[in-house]
Amino acid sequence: MDGKYEAIVEDYLDPLMEYELLFRTVFEMSQEAFFVSEPDPDGRIIEANPSAAALHGYGIEEFRKLKTSSLHPIKSMHDARQGINRMLEGEWVETEHEHIRKDGSRFPVLYRAGAMQYLGRKVIISFVRDLSAEKQVEEALLQCEMTLASWI
Repeated sequence: MDGKYEAIVEDYLDPLMEYELLFRTVFEMSQEAFFVSEPDPDGRIIEANPSAAALHGYGIEEFRKLKTSSLHPIKSMHDARQGINRMLEGEWVETEHEHIRKDGSRFPVLYRAGAMQYLGRKVIISFVRDLSAEKQVEEALLQCEMTLASWI
């Protein structure tokens, strides 16, 4: 009889373990930077993928010990509070702002985030994309337009 229950449990656990392995692989291998944090502007980072750590100039273990407030300028704390309130009400937030690297340099990012349930509590899942290259192209185009306009 024990063997029967073990087989039933195994039938349920095997797919769960495969799913967990798939999720962990996607999480770790993703080029998209993302992390999970507590739902407040000074929230502790609960989990992060290596891309998030590398984008900000940290090793993964060091990044996982940070608070989200160390990633964005103080001037954006009020906006962060408002965004978190919107997320906790079920809205996904997408905005452009600055993040801060470990070395103190700032860089433009596209930030997308929303709230979700995790282990019985609400957390914020954040996706971050570096916009530095796009901003450089925009600036170069603007310079070209200004040069062309001066010729006319």
